[in-house]
Amino acid sequence: GIKIVICAAGGSAALAGIGFGLVLAILGNWLSQASLMAYLPLMVLVGWALVVMLADLWIPAHRKGITAVLAAIGLAATLVLTVLQWSRMGAASTAFFGMFTLDGFSLFVDIIVVAAGLMTLALAYDYVKRMDMNGGTFYLLLMFSISGMMLMAHANDLILVFLALELLSIPL
Repeated sequence: GIKIVICAAGGSAALAGIGFGLVLAILGNWLSQASLMAYLPLMVLVGWALVVMLADLWIPAHRKGITAVLAAIGLAATLVLTVLQWSRMGAASTAFFGMFTLDGFSLFVDIIVVAAGLMTLALAYDYVKRMDMNGGTFYLLLMFSISGMMLMAHANDLILVFLALELLSIPL
């Protein structure tokens, strides 16, 4: 009985080591410099939206315009990164094992979507203020919806299309 327990424990340790090695191999591919550069503007937008969400908790109700400015800064940074990415792009590439594609069309759509988001932010600022809506929520939903649109443009796999559609439809 003792030998079986030891063998089972040794087998599970070997399986855990193989599983850990597999996880490291997958993360090594996902976190390569080329992959990180492929989805950097999207990561910046989602990360900045999370920062704005946390900052909005401490902004008083009568100063929610600060949230709009923070959202505009994040969208502008995303636009600049996308334009820089487009200017330095060579051949089309993929990330996430071919699920995420980076090509001229997806970057063009990103630029259009982020620019439209900036215009929406500028046009909606007065309306949100006039209707006494919770501006922080509106700006966050706008940023997450834009990130879903960007992800949809880069999707090269049905699972990523589904995730992008879910992220895109959060404001609904």
